[in-house]
Amino acid sequence: VLPAIGHRDREGGFNAHGQWATQNNFILDGVDNNSQVLGMEDRKAQVLIPSLDAVEQFQIQTSNYSAEYGRNAGAVMNVTIKSGTNQFRGTAYEFFRNDVFDARDAFDYHDRDGNGKADPEALRRNQFGATFGGPLRRNRMFYFASVEATRHHTAASSLVVVPTALERQGIFDFAVRDPFTRQPFPNQTIPANRWDPVAARMVGLWPEPNFSGTTRGNYTSSPKHVRDRDQLDFRVDAQFTSADRVFVRVSRMLHRDDREGPLPSPAIGAPDSERSINRNAGWNLASSHTHVFGGTIVNEARFGFNSLETDKHPLTAGFPNEQFGLRVVTPEPVTGLTRLTFGGALGYVTLGEGAFTPNYKLARTFQVLDNLSLVKGRHNLKVGADLRFIQSDIVGAPQTRGVFAFNGRFTGSSLGDFLLGWPNQIQFSTFQRGD
Repeated sequence: VLPAIGHRDREGGFNAHGQWATQNNFILDGVDNNSQVLGMEDRKAQVLIPSLDAVEQFQIQTSNYSAEYGRNAGAVMNVTIKSGTNQFRGTAYEFFRNDVFDARDAFDYHDRDGNGKADPEALRRNQFGATFGGPLRRNRMFYFASVEATRHHTAASSLVVVPTALERQGIFDFAVRDPFTRQPFPNQTIPANRWDPVAARMVGLWPEPNFSGTTRGNYTSSPKHVRDRDQLDFRVDAQFTSADRVFVRVSRMLHRDDREGPLPSPAIGAPDSERSINRNAGWNLASSHTHVFGGTIVNEARFGFNSLETDKHPLTAGFPNEQFGLRVVTPEPVTGLTRLTFGGALGYVTLGEGAFTPNYKLARTFQVLDNLSLVKGRHNLKVGADLRFIQSDIVGAPQTRGVFAFNGRFTGSSLGDFLLGWPNQIQFSTFQRGD
């Protein structure tokens, strides 16, 4: 068993038998806790991860597990939430980290405090919570509650390439070709009367350079990354008779993952779709009734429900395309700036949002299972059934607001192609809907 490597599950996954983290079977209080969200949008294979202080016990089986734990080729991880007792008991805790304890990384460029020196990446991390449990009716009914919150706020150091002051005027320090004549423009300058009117308005989206070094990177910033997580668990156990025991447990997870791009809005400069506003919410419900028939037969009936909702949308509200005269026809309104990429030998930071935003996904699992155990002399027999209804929906907008790619094919410079309004590739798509 190893930590998840080379996979989208980076929020607590692990590899077993050389399989992906998604090949594990995660069980919480005997019911399914596996994420069915397409593409693992929230970067974990579980619907929710309970607080460590709320865990009574856990078991990882990597081989020879019984038939009731089928489903996957990896490991089986079975977690049980604590229950209350006849005594009132509780815990409280907080863990924290702060950049005042950190050293500067060799590749940090951003000066946050204005003293002329690069600073370590901003970090504020607080993880705090509490648990409490006790009797509702002594020896008969008990409750247990857990709450945990994580506040993880960082600001990474970013170094990108933006056009210089001369390049914003169409003046380059190398020859740029006229795509009509295939000859260099005089004085290495693209005349303003040849500029595309949309490009003339949009070139101002790039901020002015604020850094100089040994590479072309000339604009440094410190984009914020906010990750907030709240986890709540509540469980009630009841012993109605000596032969009947019942428990009900409800868990709720709320997760915020907002990550800015290196450029101010609406330019954003998103290198990928992770630069977005992201809201995730999860539910997990478990209920169980165990009945003892005499001394040799035990039946356990369980019901489980889990739900995971991921909602990722652009950082910029409204429709900035209109103010620049960029007319992109979409089947449905999509907020945020159209994506423009600048590649080739001399590239520049992207303008616009991530291509795959907005992106909404909803996955639910309804589960009913029953286990019957029989003891006959020296023999044990266990039979059962596990029925699941799985729903997985998606509403996505890949390239729906349009992607314009410039790579210097026509002038020898991606920025030159942009100023003339000559993209080498344009992508559009309709909304993606599935269930």
